[in-house]
Amino acid sequence: MNRLLNESPSIRKPTTLQPKTWRTDHRPWPPPAQPWAVALSLSDLVFLHWAVEPDLLRPALPEGLALDTFEGSAWLSAIVFQVTRVRTRLTRATFGVKSFSQLIFRTYATAGDRPGTYSLGMDVDYPMIARAAQAAMGLEISHASIRLQHDNDGWVRYHGTRPEPPAPPAQYSVASRPVGEAARSRPGEVDHFLHERYCDYSPSPSGEPRHQDFHHEPCRVQPAESVTTGMCPRVAGAPVELGQPTLTRFVPNMHLVAWLPSTARLDIAPSLAIR
Repeated sequence: MNRLLNESPSIRKPTTLQPKTWRTDHRPWPPPAQPWAVALSLSDLVFLHWAVEPDLLRPALPEGLALDTFEGSAWLSAIVFQVTRVRTRLTRATFGVKSFSQLIFRTYATAGDRPGTYSLGMDVDYPMIARAAQAAMGLEISHASIRLQHDNDGWVRYHGTRPEPPAPPAQYSVASRPVGEAARSRPGEVDHFLHERYCDYSPSPSGEPRHQDFHHEPCRVQPAESVTTGMCPRVAGAPVELGQPTLTRFVPNMHLVAWLPSTARLDIAPSLAIR
């Protein structure tokens, strides 16, 4: 397994966008045997988590997926971040793609013995990426204007405007700042349940869930405070207005690789390294 970086968080070098050097021993299952398709560098990640009743989210999941809960509660999350670098496997960078911001709504689901996330919707501040993601994932994706602002007192602010015809454009905002030290979560903790996920499920035209593996090194998240407005995802076609999050977490930067999505299958041949 890839363990070329020292395990101690206090002396480990920062992760770079070099997937071959990343460790994989923390994953609940090995990475796919196929080569990854795209690598991304992300920054200023704000994770907003709401504990909700399971009955709110069960209707959103297609047949074959089971809602994943933690201590009896289901969780609905919003992640807003900036993509600072995109790289396809055969190139150093995706031609013409500059940094952009993104908002993802998700919940948590399992198929077989593989816990993952289930995408509920996405806003992308880059029209070409929005169209490509729509075609690849079959997900409700909006081209939205999302502005990122850094305040001198440590607050990170995102301001989004999303067109939703025939209604007026929807506006939302997320302000967050860390209030604690970064730490790696442990199995059995809510942060491990929410952040240590390595595949995503999304709907497909045939009704079968799509499955997409991704990989990142173990998350080191910081407790954070937040103030949000306009957080209103669609769940099973109906808007759900959310108040202030139950939990907020902040991650300064993250690197990940993703494989091409496919119809959800759990018999993919494993590999013990990321090629």
